[in-house]
Order: sequence, then C-alpha cells, then structure tokens
Amino acid sequence: MKHLKLLILTGLLIPGILQAQSKKQMYATYQAGKKLLMDQQYPEAMTQFKKLMVPLKNNVYEEFAFYYYGLAALKSKKIDDAKQTFTQLIEKFPDWVNKEEVYYAFGDIYFREKDYTNALKYLNRIKAESMQQDIANMKGFYLVTSDLPTLKKIQQDNPTDKTIGQLLVNKIATSSEDLRELELMEALIESMQLERPKSQKIKGKIYTKKEYNIAVILPFNMEVLKSRQRNRLSRISASLYQGMRLAKKELDSTGIKLNLIAFDVLRKGGDTLNLIMNEGDLTNIDLIVGPLFDKQFEQVAEYAAKRKINVINPISNKSSLVKNDFVMMYEPSLETQGQKSGEFAVKELSSKKALVFYGRSKKNRTIAENHKKGIEASGGQVVAYQQLKTSNISELKSILQKNNPSEIGHVFVGSSSQLIANKVLNTMSELGIKAPVIALDSWLKFQKMDTLQYERQQVHIIDPEFVSETGMKNTQFYQVYKDASKVEPNAYACVGYDLVHYYGDLLKRYGVRTSLKKKIEKLPAKKGRIVNGFDFRGQSDNQFVPIVKFKRRVLRQVNSLKASE
Repeated sequence: MKHLKLLILTGLLIPGILQAQSKKQMYATYQAGKKLLMDQQYPEAMTQFKKLMVPLKNNVYEEFAFYYYGLAALKSKKIDDAKQTFTQLIEKFPDWVNKEEVYYAFGDIYFREKDYTNALKYLNRIKAESMQQDIANMKGFYLVTSDLPTLKKIQQDNPTDKTIGQLLVNKIATSSEDLRELELMEALIESMQLERPKSQKIKGKIYTKKEYNIAVILPFNMEVLKSRQRNRLSRISASLYQGMRLAKKELDSTGIKLNLIAFDVLRKGGDTLNLIMNEGDLTNIDLIVGPLFDKQFEQVAEYAAKRKINVINPISNKSSLVKNDFVMMYEPSLETQGQKSGEFAVKELSSKKALVFYGRSKKNRTIAENHKKGIEASGGQVVAYQQLKTSNISELKSILQKNNPSEIGHVFVGSSSQLIANKVLNTMSELGIKAPVIALDSWLKFQKMDTLQYERQQVHIIDPEFVSETGMKNTQFYQVYKDASKVEPNAYACVGYDLVHYYGDLLKRYGVRTSLKKKIEKLPAKKGRIVNGFDFRGQSDNQFVPIVKFKRRVLRQVNSLKASE
C-alpha cells in the first residue's frame, strides 16, 4: 500500500563526526539497505537490514532495521517472514515511536490473508490523524471486491466505521434487489450520514411483497374508548380504523395481503411517537396513515421520506404539510377547494360575473383567493372582492346594489359566521338577487340551519367530506359495518374503507420504496367504492371537490367525478 514508506530517522543520526568506526559501518549498512529498498531490490535490502537486527553497542538503527526488513519481506511477498519480523519488533520495542506504522503493515498483511478481523483490529489501533486517509484507502482497496454477505458481516462487527458502511451501501446499491438489504442501505445512509450511490440496480424496477404492512397512527385514546366516553378525535380514529379493517378483510380474499398495525398517539404524545420511530416499530412499514396532528405528521413525513415510505393524511386540508414526494392528502387542500369551486361556478353554473366575500380567518381567505383565481382562469370575472366582518356587514347592501341583479352570476361567501350567512341571504332576497350562492361546509353545521332557504336560494356548499347516505346504504359495506360495529358508518369510516382499497391496489401494482405520489399524478381519476373518488392528477392532494345542495330537503351532490376507471 501507498502508506508503507521509508521512515525518517530523526534525532538518532550522529551529530557531527562519528566517534567510532563501528558507528560508521552501521550507518553505511543502514543507508545501503534503504537505497536497495527504494530500488526495489528487496532480498538484498533484507540482507543489509538483517545485520542491524542485533543489540550491538551504539546500534541506534535496530528498531528501524526490524521495520524495514519486515517491509522488504512484505514487498517480496514473504508474508510469514514479514509477520514474524513485525511481531518481534512490537514485542521487543513496545514503546517505539513509530509503532503505528507497524500496525498499518499488519493491516496490509491480514487483509492479504482475508483475515478481516485482525486487519481491522490493527488498523483501529492507529490514532494518528495523518494516517486516516491511507487507512480508508486500504480498506477500500481490499474490501471493494468482497461479496455482499462478507461485507455485511464486516459491517456488523464494525458498526461505527463509516468507510465500511459506505462500502456496504455501494455494494447493496449496485448488486442487490433484496428489500431487507435495501432497507439496511437506507438506514445506514441516514444514521451514518453516508453518500447515496449515484446508481442502483433496483432503480426503475417494481419491488412487490407477499404482504404489505400499513401503520395507522391515530389518536384512538384507548382508555377513553374502553369507558365509551369518546371525544371527537377518538371517534374519527375509531371510524377510520374500522373502515380500514373491513377493506383489509376484503382485499385479503382477493390476494392482496395487508397487515394493519395501529399506534395510539394522542395530541401530546410526542414521546410516544419518538419511541415508535426510534425503537424501529416502523422499520418494516410500507404505508403510513396519519398522524392527524400537524407537527406529528410533519415529523413522521420527514422520517418516512428518508426511508421511502409513503404517507397519507386522511383528514387534513393543509397543503403546507406536503413537503416531499412521499406525502399525499386524501382531502382537497384549501387552495384546491377554492380553485375547483371557482371553475365549477363558471362551467356548471354559467356564472360570468361573481361577487366574492371572505371572513376573518386565514383559512376562509385562502379558499376565497383561490375561488377568485378559479373563476378568472375559467374566463369569468370577479366584480367585487371584499372582506365581510360584523363590523362592516352594514356595507353589504350597498356593495350588492352596485351590480345589476340579472348580471350577477353567483355570490361566493367564504365565511363561517352564521350572522353573516343570514345577512347575505336575506339581503340578496330583499334586493331580488336570484344568483346561486357558493358557501363553505361550516354552513351545514349552523345551529338553526334553514334548509328550505338554502334550497330556495340555490345555496351550493363545498363539502370535501360528503358521502351520499342513500348511496352508502345500498352497499354491502354499510350492512357489514353496521353488523360489526352496531352503529351506522359515518363519512370517516367510508374514507378509511376506500383509502385501504385504493392504496392496497397501488401497493400491489407499484410495490414499495417508490413514490406513489409520482405514480398517481399520472393516473386518471378513479371513483371510490363509497366516497366520491380519487383524483391526484398532477397534484399531491385530491383534486375532486364535492359540491352539494339541498333538493327536497335532502343534501345531494351536484358535480361528479369524471373518472376513467
């Protein structure tokens, strides 16, 4: 190896004129040996150094003679002779200042013999910073040709060695299609901060499994569930999970084998979540559903992306949560809700001119801003864009009066205030404005909701969670769920059911450790079994936004998913 070199004998050469003839002879012998070694005349060099490997009086060359004799023997491939000489050197001069050079030589010897344990044992004794790069080069030189099982064993025995870790990562990337080895590669890259190989054998291939593991991280709050005192989030979690279980059972019978692994993580369950991730509970997971809380979801999404695990958020509408190619949202984002409802108004309601109002909250303003964009992108016009608050609600009438009632295509009200909702409807009725109204799903939660007024004034509501109750009751899922749970399924149960069917099929088609987001962005929209459907064309969130209105006091959907499947 490159580092095996001639050492400088410092502080030991005779200062000035040598006092005795024997010193001159030893000096001449030493210099002759070094020259022969440099000229690659190894047997002749060994002969010269052998003369100095005895405890002569004033022999300041003895330690170096042992070293260079061993080095010459190694160069001439007399491995046993070299090993014996270096061993004698260490035993006879244990405190020699250059003993780390001997350790390095031992590393070379044992690597040649494929005795990796001893080779690394000696190299690990070397502390000199100046030698570390040469040590790394030696490991690379000898281990790069090792087979994968050998490298895995060496890495297991030396778990903190970054050079060996990188060699193993490179070997897996270029030679392995085994999922467990690919997972090991990802774990090493993350834990040891290693470089990701530029080429991988499995790149572009689909890796499927006999069974897929889906982690369900939700705030079940099991203690509360046991006592039957459920809060809203625990009810949502239980419903989602029960729907998922029924879908799993159906898919099992079709040959798509899934394992649902539930984790109970509450709002203040940061320690629990960290334990789940740090203890390796997610090591063999192929898809994660949840968590529901934003900070927890971001934490899991970051963890999952590093391991190429896909994550789906079943209830959030915040586009800010999508920060990598392994995150998807079942619900349309606020931006999508606004954009699509604006497009709907122009294309389905034939609205050419619109008035857009929005409330105080950032959420409502986001929907309103994107509703305006959707209108304009579809060729419509927004003639008024105004914030409505209780403090300026008195201005509403004058704003509406500025427009010819017959020319108003629709009015968008992005407010969750029942006071403002009533004021808008009543004022429009007073002024004879018969244009449709598009509003938020919060209008369905008002305490004194007048469904007849909604129907009479053509109130259309953006309702991302809408599931047709009539349609659901005509499915086998409805009866099976009711028999198992003793209650009727709600919208979240339907979402859980359809999510597992949809993503279970994707796992079968595209396998694991690949971005499902990138796959579904190129797929046509697909109708759900119970829910309206899945449309991720070009985006990470569901692009289909259900819009509903009351007809004969029954809430019905007025738009439909244009699906190809």
